[in-house]
Amino acid sequence: MHQLLVRLRRGTDRPQARSGRQWLATFMAASFVATVAASAMTVTLPAVEVHAAVAKPRAVIIVGPSASSTADFLREGELFADQAQAAGMSVTRIFHPRATWARVRPAIQDANLVVYFGHGNGWPSAYAPFQENTKNGFGLNGYEGAPAGSHVYYGGNVIRDQVRLADDAVVILYRSCYSAGNGEDSQPVPSKSVAIDRVDNFAASFLHRDVGAGVVMAYRTKQWVDFAAQLMRPRRSMDDVFKTPSAQPGWRMSGWMGTSDVYVDSDRTKGARQHLDPHASGGYSRAITGDLGLTTDEWRGADPSSANDEPTEELWIKTSDETPGRGQTVTFRVVSTQPLTSSPTLRIKQPGLTAYTVSTSWIRLERYTTTVRLAAGGTAGTLQLTALADPVGGEQAEVLLELPLH
Repeated sequence: MHQLLVRLRRGTDRPQARSGRQWLATFMAASFVATVAASAMTVTLPAVEVHAAVAKPRAVIIVGPSASSTADFLREGELFADQAQAAGMSVTRIFHPRATWARVRPAIQDANLVVYFGHGNGWPSAYAPFQENTKNGFGLNGYEGAPAGSHVYYGGNVIRDQVRLADDAVVILYRSCYSAGNGEDSQPVPSKSVAIDRVDNFAASFLHRDVGAGVVMAYRTKQWVDFAAQLMRPRRSMDDVFKTPSAQPGWRMSGWMGTSDVYVDSDRTKGARQHLDPHASGGYSRAITGDLGLTTDEWRGADPSSANDEPTEELWIKTSDETPGRGQTVTFRVVSTQPLTSSPTLRIKQPGLTAYTVSTSWIRLERYTTTVRLAAGGTAGTLQLTALADPVGGEQAEVLLELPLH
């Protein structure tokens, strides 16, 4: 059960906030305001039950030709496809030796989940120059029935020009060289900066606003994780999915490690974040790039307000940590159901300290993000976050979120 709570306000009156809840405040049309008392007033509409009509997510599992690894990849691709079906997804399999671009391209249009097993051709690498006609995409069969030892690369430029995924789609690049940071098996572990660049470059075309992916996950090594089941769990962020531990902990780099993980902003994709999970000696085999706060409910197309047990509103704030601490780095997302004229601002007030305002960066759709290191000073208490946004053709919208701060 959900309630839509609308607060009418005059002058600088602010809506009263409750911890863990967000209340929308908007300037209403003057003709409507004239019909109510000249003081601030709260109107609570009757509770309505929201049913999120969510179709089965559509998954496309691709296994390209991979020389001596092809048989192994075919087994893993079939396992992933079976897991996706068991989780409730509609699954299309496109496997070697019929994994041609002519079959892959139409199949992945409007797909919610694209999983690719196969060769990776990334950058930086020894294979100069940098270009994206063949780099940062898929390695597929040149024709149906082609041998496993041959492949044709369809790079980032092809992805940007010819692929249109479902909004918030998840792309998983599985076992592909360069996509998660490490290069080829015979190559040494790269530096952190090279690994970050490789991950960023490989994800960029899929995250392009015309293509539509919400996140790109990359796993260079076998993962003992049922990602399909994790994606179908409600109320989880994509970063939570990425941080799922291995079902076989003794299998190196086969799930979340978290001993020296790295968060950085993407250079290629404005507003996107990267999260790399390296192994001390094995290097960079796990990475995720994009809107890390994207939820599984949003990915499935569920009503985002119902997914977070919040009132249905046109503007709301999401946080990477609902109980942050002083001195902690926290990522906040501001989400609007309406087009905005510009990026929202976020006012941050910690107990005992002066409030300050930060800007947000566009991620995709009407989603914006900012990452802030909270001040270490002040006192514990209530952290107040106020987002201000200007909808196209509408009045300014404001939402206040309060969180316990320790």
